Amino acid sequence: MKNVGIVVVTFNRLSLLKECLSSLRSQTYREFQIIVVNNGSTDGTDEWLSSQHDLIVIRQDNLGGAGGFYTGLKYVAEHGYDYCWFMDDDVICDGDALQELLNASALLKCEWGFLCSSVFDKNAHPANVPDIDNRLQGAYPDWTQFLSDGIVKVRSATFVSVFISVQNIHKYGLPIKEFFIWGDDTEYTTRLSDALPCFLIGKSRVTHFREMTKGLSYLDEQKPFRLGLYYYMFRNQFYLARKGYWHKRLSVLRYFYTKFNLLLKALFSLKFRHSWILIKAIGSGLFFLPTIKYPMKND
Repeated sequence: MKNVGIVVVTFNRLSLLKECLSSLRSQTYREFQIIVVNNGSTDGTDEWLSSQHDLIVIRQDNLGGAGGFYTGLKYVAEHGYDYCWFMDDDVICDGDALQELLNASALLKCEWGFLCSSVFDKNAHPANVPDIDNRLQGAYPDWTQFLSDGIVKVRSATFVSVFISVQNIHKYGLPIKEFFIWGDDTEYTTRLSDALPCFLIGKSRVTHFREMTKGLSYLDEQKPFRLGLYYYMFRNQFYLARKGYWHKRLSVLRYFYTKFNLLLKALFSLKFRHSWILIKAIGSGLFFLPTIKYPMKND
């Protein structure tokens, strides 16, 4: 059995998916199997995937990125792999990205929660930069412990290029699929870093060809479908604030303060659909209590 299961979650981005898979097939480390989770694509992705005989393809309805990663990690954990490397379909990996993650794993000589690659946008600017873990360890933060090796201790990361042992999937569970989109990566990687040290691996490089290069702007959003997705952002942020995942940076009180100000701006701008989505998300967040699920263990 290949000891690394590479999970790619895709939805209606066939051209980017092809580039992503091409970069994975070109990895210098060869002991892997690629698993593609197709989240109900309607752009010809499924037909193309059917012609690719070196892939394992899992087909499901669109359960969002969170549901896709839940399915992919569950498959890897239940099918005898040692590690899982997972990413979106718009990530193009350097040829040695996986090898550098494995090299770092051997170099660290400690139990770790997750490793993540250094991410750049298509203009070679840093992107999806993870949060440095500056929590006190003794007298001072120890995020520089492995800095000379290009390794930095981090607290959370996005699901652009994350590497985890299957043992930790069994121990700490799967991503929360009910998040659907936005915040699932923060929750999952923080869950891991609260238990074990986690690291950014500078020598493992990937490029993120994300559709939006600018920051999110809720009040300026015009596309009805994308506007509707903000419901999940605001609801999930409420969950993260309640659970203390963001600690002082976003307490429950700060959550309500920022969202109340945002609601006032939406109302004064006569953006009533924006206002309703925000109100509905806050109300739903009061009762949003998903449970962490675990893969079945192999006997």
